[in-house]
Amino acid sequence: MLFTSLSFLVFLPICVFVFYSTVDKYRSFTLLTGSVVFYSWINPLNLFFLLKVIVINYFFSLQIHSAKDSHQKKYLLILSILLNFSSLLVVKYYSFITENIAATLSIIGISNPFPEFSFIIPIGLSFFSFQASGYTIDVYLGKIKPEKNIIIFSNYISFFPQLIAGPIERAKNLIPQIKSPKYLSYENMSIGFRLIVWGVFKKIVIADRLAILVNTVYNDVENFSGMTLLIATLFFIFQIYCDFSAYTDIARGAARLFGIVLIKNFDYPYISKSITEYWKRWHISLTSWLTDYIYVPIALNKRALGIFGIIQSMIITFLISGLWHGAGWTFIIWGLIHGLVLSVEIGFKKLQFKTEAIPDIFKTFYVFFILIISNIFFRAISVNDAFVIIQKIVLDIPIFVSLLLNEGILMAWKFIKGVGIGMTSVEVIFSIFLIIGLEIVQMIYRFNKFKLFYFNNTPTRIISYFLILFFILFLGVFEEESFIYFQF
Repeated sequence: MLFTSLSFLVFLPICVFVFYSTVDKYRSFTLLTGSVVFYSWINPLNLFFLLKVIVINYFFSLQIHSAKDSHQKKYLLILSILLNFSSLLVVKYYSFITENIAATLSIIGISNPFPEFSFIIPIGLSFFSFQASGYTIDVYLGKIKPEKNIIIFSNYISFFPQLIAGPIERAKNLIPQIKSPKYLSYENMSIGFRLIVWGVFKKIVIADRLAILVNTVYNDVENFSGMTLLIATLFFIFQIYCDFSAYTDIARGAARLFGIVLIKNFDYPYISKSITEYWKRWHISLTSWLTDYIYVPIALNKRALGIFGIIQSMIITFLISGLWHGAGWTFIIWGLIHGLVLSVEIGFKKLQFKTEAIPDIFKTFYVFFILIISNIFFRAISVNDAFVIIQKIVLDIPIFVSLLLNEGILMAWKFIKGVGIGMTSVEVIFSIFLIIGLEIVQMIYRFNKFKLFYFNNTPTRIISYFLILFFILFLGVFEEESFIYFQF
């Protein structure tokens, strides 16, 4: 059930109505029922994977907490993590692993010994597996006590607004909210509605419109010029932000209707002046999870190596992040790029390299340069396609600049457009204005004085709601395009 689908538009109000119509002590059952209906909507077999993760982490967390021997606790934790990720390893990584082993064996003349299987990856499997494992690790570390009420725990893992693509919530934040009494309030309804509408706007009006050009170009990279590929990559950078942050906004808005506050997953990442800052603002819940449960343990284990241990830990963490995003070498290279860049930034910081004298505009260009290179690999169908894209961009930039200076903007645009990009010139210009408009709105909204003015000025707020709804209804792309992060 997509957040932007008609079925969800009907499902959510019904679920909220039934929730508040139920006696408070039974609302956990109502919420769990709603989550089960939501997750099983596309394929009821998906429930098997969700139930497996719930049962494993519920019982193992209780056993870990009650175990007296530290070695027993560790063995239980390791076993729970292996069981957690066993399904993910099979359905998501089996083909990738066996294909690469088979390719290696073919070099020495051994034929492929592995049978071929095709799996449908249950949506959200990576997200709720990470959330559940983080919970059990926190119990092992003594940061939290295990939840004994299996209905409450099941709600923590399966809470439908954030079940499929996060944010990855910590138990100390979400479980107390699930357990606390809920009251229907105007504030929660108002904030929830605003977040949902803003999320739908970013998804349908901006992300899905940008996807038209991005999909056309990236699905056939050989037939497009380097400048066209560069524009498609820039569009993808904003597409993935609008797509994923839209999901988070709708998730936070839907959760707020039930009186639950989810963490903010994005904090204006494209104003970052370094990749280090970017990862503090982008997919905050995943960055936090990777830091706490992968980077810190590895870094502590390698602390004797000093700065080299930190660099190794960073690269390993982002290689894992790349693999988490997808079973392919393109994602591994994407992770490696970010790991290496972050390592360089850490090295400069350790050497006390001063960056204050560098203008912010150059820092922003630097961040976008890294994002362009890394996102080419992230979006490309294959590693070969990614290198073709980079080569074409490098070769075509001088030609484009020459045409722009000598022939004018019309000839330069014809060079970009080439054989066609799935959009008219007007649609491309409109898309660019949408991106610029989004950034201007977000820049203005960051100012506290504007926030106070906006929330205290009812006519301004109502006009903005009508404008957003107008854009959604008359300028939206209604093709029920799946959210990008559903594939992860």
